[in-house]
Amino acid sequence: EAKDYLKYAMENIDDNMIIVILLSIIAMEFVLIITKHSKINIIKNNNKKIIVIIIFLFVFFRIVGIYKLGKPVDDDNWNTWDVPRNVYNEYNNNNRNLLVSGMYEYIFRDIYMYIKNKINLNDKQKIENINEYINNQKKELEKNEYTGIFKNKNLIVIMLESIDDWIVTEETMPTLKMLEDTGLNFTNRYSPFFGGGMTINSEFASVTGLYSITKDKAINNYVNNNYDYSLPSMLKKQGYNVNSIHMNYGDFYNRKSFHTALGFNNHYALRDLELGIDFAYDTKIVENDESYNLIVNKNKFFTFITTYSAHVSYTDNYKCDYLITKHPELAVKNDEELTCFKLLANETDNFIKLLLNRLEEDNYLDDTVIVLFADHYNYGYRNVKKVKNIDDSNLIQHTPLVIWSKNIIHKNIDIINDTSDIPPTLFNMFGIDYNPNLYMGTDIFSNYHEKFVYFSDYSWYDGKIYSKNAENNKYIENISNIVKKKIEINEKIISSNYYNYYSKNN
Repeated sequence: EAKDYLKYAMENIDDNMIIVILLSIIAMEFVLIITKHSKINIIKNNNKKIIVIIIFLFVFFRIVGIYKLGKPVDDDNWNTWDVPRNVYNEYNNNNRNLLVSGMYEYIFRDIYMYIKNKINLNDKQKIENINEYINNQKKELEKNEYTGIFKNKNLIVIMLESIDDWIVTEETMPTLKMLEDTGLNFTNRYSPFFGGGMTINSEFASVTGLYSITKDKAINNYVNNNYDYSLPSMLKKQGYNVNSIHMNYGDFYNRKSFHTALGFNNHYALRDLELGIDFAYDTKIVENDESYNLIVNKNKFFTFITTYSAHVSYTDNYKCDYLITKHPELAVKNDEELTCFKLLANETDNFIKLLLNRLEEDNYLDDTVIVLFADHYNYGYRNVKKVKNIDDSNLIQHTPLVIWSKNIIHKNIDIINDTSDIPPTLFNMFGIDYNPNLYMGTDIFSNYHEKFVYFSDYSWYDGKIYSKNAENNKYIENISNIVKKKIEINEKIISSNYYNYYSKNN
């Protein structure tokens, strides 16, 4: 899988990386030369002395390094996530851990914390913390103008690989633009990145209302957890046939097992079907009868589809070499990369168009709701920050979300929201009773919907204030405390398999 994106990876190696690599090589060569020509035979004559000196220096500089991190603050302080010593003590956020401790100490500390957590594993305490949090939330189901409007309708959720907000235009993606202009268009949606992979994180959040765990193993390895309250599990209880589809092999991201654990009846990995079709072209999913029939069902159905075409890379991509012959009007002069991305985004758009047409022909469209959202911003396009005019790695995750059905009244919804809000919002719209306190996300239309989005580095944004750039006051402290608690409980729900406990006791 990696070899297909080697050139893309190489292109992202900047001057600083090259300098570090060269200095490392020079340093190694220097040590080899000194060792070779030294009058002291390190191996034979001064083995113990050298080892003692090395250990002493290691321990000394490590102690000094930890001391220089400063003193920790109390755990109930709003900014503990940003205090270096607290970050080091907790060690529960990979990015900040590395920033605080550096590469070498990161390795030692990570191993130590992993062993410590295994030895001191206390799920009972975690469950007590979660119960306390849930009891304090006191959210209750409430009706609003969208409650039950889709009751008993079919549902197709499409996670759009790399489809950023700026590429949704009449020229490149006319079908998705039409759905935005005729459906519920969420103009202020973000796709925060937690855990080890952007796509699998959004995939997980969009069906569970939680985010990926940022420590221990990757989220797709939590296949033994209980997910009775996920979107597929809850719809299955309502008599829906629930399945997911992706073009790749089933063992990629462990989807074959993971999606079954999440509540889907089946995960259809199209490459495993060996149909002799290149499903890297999204349109092939609808054009081929066998794959199309995996989407629909005579009974009520929920199908989760992950597109693929717009995936990196955007240079030397064989799909672009073919698609440019069909759509030469999408070519951008002297910009192969942008041309390729537009062609691939257009391929995804044509998939949506074909799907709508075929659902109409087969008399499914009147009773089917289509939800479309991007898994992440288009990080693979090198000029994306310039195009979006955003440098911050969190705020740049502003991406599309559309909920569409044939007779819905169009509305641009400016309420700030994120991926974890999708399941509770759909529960409300499909008239499904659920406990809103079990999710980190909330129904976007509810009165208790939190008017901010938060990110894995504990920062947050409410549409006006970005906590990284804000001066401290009571409002900043209050939201920061809420965010800190949400991330903490999110981690504990997953690591303790809390839903298994909740299912048995409620």
